[in-house]
Amino acid sequence: MKKTLRIEIAYSKKIYFFNLFFCLVFCFIFLIFSKKSSAQSLDTLLVRLNQTQEPKNKIELLEKIGTYYKKRKIYLKSKDYFNTIIPIAQEIKDKKSERNALQEVASICLKVKDYKQARHTYQILYNFYRNENNIPEQINILENIVNICNIRENYQEALQYNNNIIELSDKIKDTDRKINALNNTGFLQKSLGNDAQMVNYFTQALELNKQQLKEAKNNNAPADKVIPLLCNLGFSYTYLKKYPDAEKQYQEALKIAKQNQLPTQEALLYNYLAANYYIKGSNAVATEYIEKAIDLGEGQKDKSVLMESYKIASEIYQKDEDFKTSQKYYKEYLSLKEIREKEAQRSQEEINKNQIQAERQENELNQILAEKQKQALQIRQFELENEKKEKELALNKQLLASLEKDKKLQAIETERQRTEAIRATQALEISRQKLVAEQNNQKITELQKQKALQDLQIQEQKLKENKDKLEKIELEKAQKEAKLQQEKEKERANFITYIFAIIGAFLLLILIIIIWSFLQKRKDNLRLKAQADAISEKNEELQTQAQEIQKAHTELQANSAFIEEANEELTKQSIAIQEQNEALEQAQSEMQIQNMLMQEQNEALEQAQSEMQIQNLLMQEKNVELESKSIQIEKANDELKINQQQLLSLNEDLLASEEEIRQNLEELNATQEQLKRNFDTLSEKNKHIQDSINYALNIQQAILPRNQDIQKTFEDFFILYKPRDVISGDFYWFADKGDKKIIIVADCTGHGVPGAFMSMLGNSLLNQIIHDREEHQANKILDFLHKGIEETLNQKQPDVKIRDGMDAVVCVINQKEKTIEFAGANNSIYFICENKPEFLVGGNEIKEIEIENSKNTFYEIKPDKISIGGRYYRIADDFGYALHKLPLNQTFQIYMFSDGYADQIGGKDSKKINSTNFKKMVIAQHEKPYSEQKAFFDTFFVQWIEDSRGYEKQLDDVTFVGLKIK
Repeated sequence: MKKTLRIEIAYSKKIYFFNLFFCLVFCFIFLIFSKKSSAQSLDTLLVRLNQTQEPKNKIELLEKIGTYYKKRKIYLKSKDYFNTIIPIAQEIKDKKSERNALQEVASICLKVKDYKQARHTYQILYNFYRNENNIPEQINILENIVNICNIRENYQEALQYNNNIIELSDKIKDTDRKINALNNTGFLQKSLGNDAQMVNYFTQALELNKQQLKEAKNNNAPADKVIPLLCNLGFSYTYLKKYPDAEKQYQEALKIAKQNQLPTQEALLYNYLAANYYIKGSNAVATEYIEKAIDLGEGQKDKSVLMESYKIASEIYQKDEDFKTSQKYYKEYLSLKEIREKEAQRSQEEINKNQIQAERQENELNQILAEKQKQALQIRQFELENEKKEKELALNKQLLASLEKDKKLQAIETERQRTEAIRATQALEISRQKLVAEQNNQKITELQKQKALQDLQIQEQKLKENKDKLEKIELEKAQKEAKLQQEKEKERANFITYIFAIIGAFLLLILIIIIWSFLQKRKDNLRLKAQADAISEKNEELQTQAQEIQKAHTELQANSAFIEEANEELTKQSIAIQEQNEALEQAQSEMQIQNMLMQEQNEALEQAQSEMQIQNLLMQEKNVELESKSIQIEKANDELKINQQQLLSLNEDLLASEEEIRQNLEELNATQEQLKRNFDTLSEKNKHIQDSINYALNIQQAILPRNQDIQKTFEDFFILYKPRDVISGDFYWFADKGDKKIIIVADCTGHGVPGAFMSMLGNSLLNQIIHDREEHQANKILDFLHKGIEETLNQKQPDVKIRDGMDAVVCVINQKEKTIEFAGANNSIYFICENKPEFLVGGNEIKEIEIENSKNTFYEIKPDKISIGGRYYRIADDFGYALHKLPLNQTFQIYMFSDGYADQIGGKDSKKINSTNFKKMVIAQHEKPYSEQKAFFDTFFVQWIEDSRGYEKQLDDVTFVGLKIK
């Protein structure tokens, strides 16, 4: 019984292993076929794309190819195919396909970190959905744009789009989106240093979150819905420094995570609790929680959670001055970070490898398609040539038949003449002469017949040569296909060898693989057989043509036999005539007796002779006509030779073209490799340059005034600061000198790196003038700035060609004397107030505009039309900028700006915004809160550029400052 049980157990193990091997084999076979079928499907799609001309079908094929490459992470190829769809869809007005293609392009740009194109594409999509009034999709697009702005650290722009998301979320009552946008706005305000605004937005998010959490609990929402809400509440309380409330939310979320057995969520929540206590200053409790997070993370082997845990632990132990433990966790953090970076690098290398392989595959396919088209063209040319030669052969047959018909007529005429000669025994001499002439004509006809037969043999030889060439081409084609098949079989054999190495000694697997290989080879043989059948059919067609030619040749031989029989008959008749001549010679004696009678008949004979001469003339004309036909036949043969030479020349040209294409492909591959190397070098250099520029950006942003410092002075304000490049030639400057508040907006010559250098120089000189020299009068500040630029850049020297400078406008608020001072160098200043001010000091022109339906009036103070520095104008050394001073006895709205906003080109007509429209916009917006004014001017500027459909871009740096002073 035990033995039987052991046998059954052993048998069951065998079945188990057999099933396991079978599953492994099936998996490998599936992988092989899936790989092959996917490659074949791509080849099929590319071939169909090359053949189709219908736009709808072309879009469908482009979408499939783009999706194929995207799934395999060949992003650049995928983006190229989706980009190709856009103009086709626009041409046939297929909005859906265009929108889908734009969506794919934008998502791919995000994956490859091409944020500029992603931002541009998302803006186009946003316009699509805005025109359709599709608010949920508008929010999706805006969230992507906010993400891009955060990555590029354009916090002001991200803030504006977040405000738009909040408004749209209110319209469709989407509380989740609104909470997310409010939280993001809080973080953005923190990044901008606006702590008060940060608290405000977090508080709003907190209240909404509480309401939503209450509704979720009432509705028994699932854990994955409640836990994020509790975490959001915890974040908000932590940032509001309400640490016990934050811990309460985290603990509740932790309880739910444990109940639902979510270890990853548990580890994250322990991280949040540790961070909460770390910020609070309770390091002991923070240490306890972070150790729990690390234990869970290591158990789950979750790298992202562990990285965060190690980083927090390192900071906690560093604060406790346990540097050894801190260093240990920091090394663990760096190790995981390095692993993630290597994985990302390997992934990128795999993507690059797939990209190159895809390029190579497409090039090979295009080469094969070109080769097939070339072969088809050659075959078609040979077919046309054969058709032409067959027609010429038929024509020659007709000519030969005509010659045979003429010869038969001549034979009939000869017979008639012979009969007359017999009857006219008296005209023997004349008959003999006629017979000689006829024999000569027969010789000519025989020569013509022989020449026609020779021409026919030449035609047959040429047809045979063309047939041999066609067979040679078909053979070469079959050899190439067989070679290609051999290469495929070689690759398949290599892959099967790789499988053998993996599976090793599993004989059953080897047997199955052999069976599969046999079936596959059989399938390939069937396909080769089908190709051979097709070639055989072609050969049968050629053999049919050759049989028809042989048949024509047989008919010609039959005709030739008929001609030979006629010649034999003529020979017999000639012998009979000779016999008759002998009889006539015998009768000559008798004819001498009859001479008298013949003399009497001379007149009749002469008349017959004249008739024979006429007949001879007719025969000569016939001979001339035959010679003309013979010349035409020779001419046709010459044309056939010329066509043959042209065909040979064309074949040589095709071979030369093929060689040239092959060389071009090799050069193209070499060029691609060189371009890749150049691209890598340029990418490396560009990275160094971009890192330097980004560092310069940090320096430039560091020297700009902080918003909270400006906020303490003015009742309300906004600053719209949009560099054209990463770093800017525009800058704004602020100083709080006790009773005097000074704000300056300057526009340096150039933008980018040169403009940034000038802005640093201007900032440094203003610090010297206002802080060191204690010069606080608006026009004097510009005077000293002008002299400082000239002296620093040595612009007074005649041999110095540096003409860089800046335009600037200065506003000084004297709270002690209750006055405002303005001065401008090539930049105007706008202000709006209710009562007309009386200028205490006024220099330049002041333009006044009454505002309709308002008590307020708009004023523009014209500047001095002389830039600071630059020496564009040879001005006197004692020149001074004009001062404008007025009493601070009412509320003023002041606008200071560079010329970048008004000079921007865009819109549907690609025109400037211009200063007139800029003034109208300021007047129209002046009664709104300053945050809304900023959002309007920012949105309008971006939309102005976008409306040009990508034809325009930002031309200059933009700085626009709005202030409200009481």
